[in-house]
This record gives sequence, C-alpha cells and structure tokens, in this order.
Amino acid sequence: MESEEAKKALHSEITIAAADIQKMQNYGPWHNTFTAIYFTLSGLHALHILGGSIVIFYLWGPGSKMWKTDPERFTNRIEVSGLFWHFVDLVWIFLFPVLYLL
Repeated sequence: MESEEAKKALHSEITIAAADIQKMQNYGPWHNTFTAIYFTLSGLHALHILGGSIVIFYLWGPGSKMWKTDPERFTNRIEVSGLFWHFVDLVWIFLFPVLYLL
C-alpha cells in the first residue's frame, strides 16, 4: 500500500483557466436521444397538468355558476375533467418508471 506522500508525488495538482473550459454541449437533447425523449415527455406531461389544473380551477371558481343554471351540463363537465385528470395520472404511472427508474 502506498503512502500519502507517494500518492502526492505521482499526482500533482493542475489548474485550468476559466477561459479554457468549454461548455458541456454534448449532454443536451440535440446530441442525446434519451435526454430528447426525457425533456419532450416531461414537457408534454407538464403541459397536460397545467391545462388540467386550469380547467379544474375554472370549474371551482367562475364555472361553478353553471350548477345553478344547468346542473346536468355542469356535472358532465366535472366528469370529463376528472377523466382527463385520471388520464394524466395514468400516463405518469408509465412515465415515472421509464424515465426515472430505468
């Protein structure tokens, strides 16, 4: 087993100027298929979550007035928005293992 002094003698410290460091452009989605798929699927999922959230908050707020005028139509809209939200959940059940656990 080598001593600490022997290791220091073999491996001297080097310094690199900040101007000599290039950006790590090889790890972006334009060079790597996995990151392209990852960002695309994550972005699409985020857009669906945003859209579903907007619809749900609309139905909780200004859209709830429809309950007094046309309760059957309002109930149908609640059901459809719930189905959409569960679709987003179902997609996440498949995306999470594929993107984060593999």
